[in-house]
Amino acid sequence: MELSFIINNPIESPQAEADKAKREANITGGLVEDEYGDEVYIISKISDSLLKIILQYYDNILASEDHILPLEGGLWLEHEGESIYPQCCGELNDYSNWQEMMENPFETWHILWIGHPCVYYCMKDDLLYLSDYQEPDNFPEEENIKFTFQRQLFLDQLSTGLKEIEIFKQRISRIVDEENFRHKEVLKSSLII
Repeated sequence: MELSFIINNPIESPQAEADKAKREANITGGLVEDEYGDEVYIISKISDSLLKIILQYYDNILASEDHILPLEGGLWLEHEGESIYPQCCGELNDYSNWQEMMENPFETWHILWIGHPCVYYCMKDDLLYLSDYQEPDNFPEEENIKFTFQRQLFLDQLSTGLKEIEIFKQRISRIVDEENFRHKEVLKSSLII
């Protein structure tokens, strides 16, 4: 099982900035393709120089906009050739939904928002079941189970991933404080909470 938190390609234009970010991400191996062929960045492999590029991009947006949206992305889970990626409208802040899953081991199907379509989960005995992608309020049938994991093994891996989120947030805060960004507080409070 491989589990990583990712952000969708955060820089779409101008092309020169997007290319610069991609080159930097390729140096660290942090740029991968999701199941749709879209480029995503693994947060644990984002270098400080790439993070500065991303933060500068958002700081520039704030020069003409009064707010920015959180980073798009979420948890990428891959096991035995199958995967679950964040979906449309998913954001890195959805890590809190995975945290909630750890704290609320429902024995009946419960939605796990990763964007739409989403997935559902339930925990029975010592097993965790994750459904294939489902539209909200469309509870999965048994044949729609995508993954079955030993509960504690998955929770241990997830705990490690959640530590990566905390480190990423600290790095954003540190870099914003160190650099000459114009919108420091918005950058620190909006991209990931």
